[in-house]
Amino acid sequence: MSQHPISKGSIRLERDLCIGAGMCESVGARAFHVDDEGLVAFSDDLANADGPLDNDLGRAVVEAAAVCPAQAILLADGLDDA
Repeated sequence: MSQHPISKGSIRLERDLCIGAGMCESVGARAFHVDDEGLVAFSDDLANADGPLDNDLGRAVVEAAAVCPAQAILLADGLDDA
């Protein structure tokens, strides 16, 4: 995992880029899900997170961002090098 703590504020969802492939949900279900519109959304765990994410949730975010074919999950600079 990255040396930098990840917080919900360092994650941006580009829902207009999302193609609804569901890769984020398949590798990072604790962090993301495909909503009723067929687009990426924060899971309850991530939506309710306050402060730095625990290691498992942070790892789910990084892995989901890495596999997103549309690059619809963006992390602040320096946080996606895990």
